[in-house]
Amino acid sequence: MAVPEQTGTRGASVVGERLRTLLERRASGGEGAALETFAQLLLQRAQDYVGTLVEEEVAALVASAFRFYAAPGDELRARAIAPSYVTEGWDASVSVIETVMADRPFIVDTLGAALEAEGAAPRALLHPILAAGRDLTGRLISLAPPNGGGRRESFVHVAVPRTADAAALARLEQLVRDRLGDVRLVTDDFRAMLARA
Repeated sequence: MAVPEQTGTRGASVVGERLRTLLERRASGGEGAALETFAQLLLQRAQDYVGTLVEEEVAALVASAFRFYAAPGDELRARAIAPSYVTEGWDASVSVIETVMADRPFIVDTLGAALEAEGAAPRALLHPILAAGRDLTGRLISLAPPNGGGRRESFVHVAVPRTADAAALARLEQLVRDRLGDVRLVTDDFRAMLARA
C-alpha cells in the first residue's frame, strides 16, 4: 500500500526569518548551515503536517529530526518516539517514527505497509532525499540537496497515532528496522541477481 507523502508549497517560505532565527538558536557549533538545509528539504512539502504548529514547535520538530539524522551510528537507523516538550522540545499529538538509510527504492511503500499492518496507519510522511558526507563513525560532516555530489540518503519522518507506551514504541521501532533491513537486502542483491540471469 502506498503512503501519500505530504503535499503543499511552503518549501522555501517555511524557513522564513522567524523560523531561521529559532533554528540558529538550536544549532550548535558549525551546524547552522546544515540545519537550515535540512529544514528546507524536510519541510519542502510539509504544509499539511506542520501548518497547525507554531514556529517554535516546527523548529523543535526540525531540530529533533536533525539531531537524529546527523548523529553517528549504523547505516540503517530507526527510532520511534512520543515527542513531548521535555524530550524533544514540542508536545506532539502524534508519535513519530524516523529512519535514516542510503536512498533506495521501496522505502516509503515498505514503511507504509508495515505500519498499516500494525494498526499504526501513517497520518503524515515526510521523505527528503539528502546528499550527505559522513566521517568514518557516520557523523554528518556535510549536507546538501541531492542534485550535487555526496552520498544520497533517505530520511523519513512518519507521524502515527500517538502512544506513550514505551513497549509499543520499541516494537514499532524494531518492526521498521527489520522491514528496512529486508529492503536493503533485496535492493543490494538486485544487481547481482541481474548479472547472474
